[in-house]
Amino acid sequence: MIAPFPVGLSPLNFATTSEVPKTGLLRVSATCQSSQPREERGRLLENIRNSKRGTLQRFWKPDLEPPAALGNLSVVLVGPQKPPNVGAVARACNCFEAEDLRIVGPSCPITVRSAQNAAMGGQRLLWQASEFGSVEDAVEGCYSVAFTRWQDGRDGQAAFGSIGRLVHELEQRGLLGQKDADIGDRVAFVFGREVSGLLPSEVAACDAVCSIQMGRLQESLSLSHAVAIALCAAFECNLKYR
Repeated sequence: MIAPFPVGLSPLNFATTSEVPKTGLLRVSATCQSSQPREERGRLLENIRNSKRGTLQRFWKPDLEPPAALGNLSVVLVGPQKPPNVGAVARACNCFEAEDLRIVGPSCPITVRSAQNAAMGGQRLLWQASEFGSVEDAVEGCYSVAFTRWQDGRDGQAAFGSIGRLVHELEQRGLLGQKDADIGDRVAFVFGREVSGLLPSEVAACDAVCSIQMGRLQESLSLSHAVAIALCAAFECNLKYR
């Protein structure tokens, strides 16, 4: 007997289910529901198909109504070392409508083929990313949050032990969850290098520190996974007000 599949898993529409022979496992075929106009979806697909050319990605910006859910959120990568990782971050940003990618002192090119292939629709964010010489410059004018698992905040620096607590604080500050929030009130999520993370001085340059809770079987998250988890929580917070 197959256990009923949990309900309420929007936005996925689970179209068909079947039992895998001999294992009793549930096989699910899923289709994605989308409220995007057909013309807009066409432009998104063209963006994906155009991954080998940079012309479209340099200038194209999707026309979203209502505006991008995380239009006032910047993702800051410090010293990224591998192009595919930057591309995967761009894809995560695109998934959750975070349109501002900032790079501090990259150790690799970010628009090469491997990065664009990993971006899968978010290539424009690679071409349009801003580069900075320091974390201080990248987060100027933003309420900045350093994501790190190994460092505590300095004296007087807000420290959040989970994404949920951080999102609640940002909501209280009016930086998330405000339907008509002033785009000038920006928040920056800062992520460190793939191997060594953020330096103490880079953490100190931010207003707050946040760690992502995880299990005991793995030492750390990949860069793109950490970004996706943080953006998903912020995105879901904003959806409540739309």
